[in-house]
Amino acid sequence: MSPTTKHPMDVNVNTRIRWDVLRHPPFARSLVGKRVLDVGSGLGFFSIKFKELGAEVLAADIDAAALEHIQINYGIETLLFDIVSQPMPDGRFDIVFIGEVMEHITDQRGLLEKIKHSLNPGGQIIITTPAMEGAFIHTKGKALGHEHGAEKHERDGFYKEELVDMFQAVGMKVSAYRSCIFYVSELFMQLTKLMYFFKRKTYNGQSEVIAVQSTFSYKALNFVFPVLLLLFRIEESVLSSIGLSGHCHVISATQQDAL
Repeated sequence: MSPTTKHPMDVNVNTRIRWDVLRHPPFARSLVGKRVLDVGSGLGFFSIKFKELGAEVLAADIDAAALEHIQINYGIETLLFDIVSQPMPDGRFDIVFIGEVMEHITDQRGLLEKIKHSLNPGGQIIITTPAMEGAFIHTKGKALGHEHGAEKHERDGFYKEELVDMFQAVGMKVSAYRSCIFYVSELFMQLTKLMYFFKRKTYNGQSEVIAVQSTFSYKALNFVFPVLLLLFRIEESVLSSIGLSGHCHVISATQQDAL
């Protein structure tokens, strides 16, 4: 796959909107010379973006097929890794990114404590996770597939205050926060997930999306997605500016003694 080829997750609402947040202030900054660990990297959408900003990236996931895709097509270092049961990778990191992982584990505070000790001085943990403040957090579409397989959830999501308290409990202080993924984008995401499960019944990791790229449904979505993404971005801009709560938290924290 060439660098100009569309990434399999480019037509994923959740992925694109979260990156829109991360690539703008207060999160965006040069990563030249920084070492980044992408925990639960999947097909590496965020790993690729971090690399483009100059970072040395380690993509870690339990999906071996997804890691192979990253390594072959993007030349990013990968690690078959279970963040819960295995020790942290060797070395220290400037940023540990945990995208849509916290809701899948039971001991979130223990995980933060574990990751904190792998940070360089002044290092950051950045988390994205479902928000309990979202209006559609308890809908059937949101919960679809959360009972088993790769999508099994231990929790529906978190309140912002919970995440802040967890960071404080391990000696870290929140340095940036944004709420995102509001109504239209969330409902569309649930609709696409419903269509996926209707056809394929189960979901065992992002590597499955590679095969879906050849289907008519994916090609149709790929065709209309630029217009849809514009609509979603307008919604994000308007609703975030008036302080409404979305369905996703994007939160970053730094060791308190480093601030």
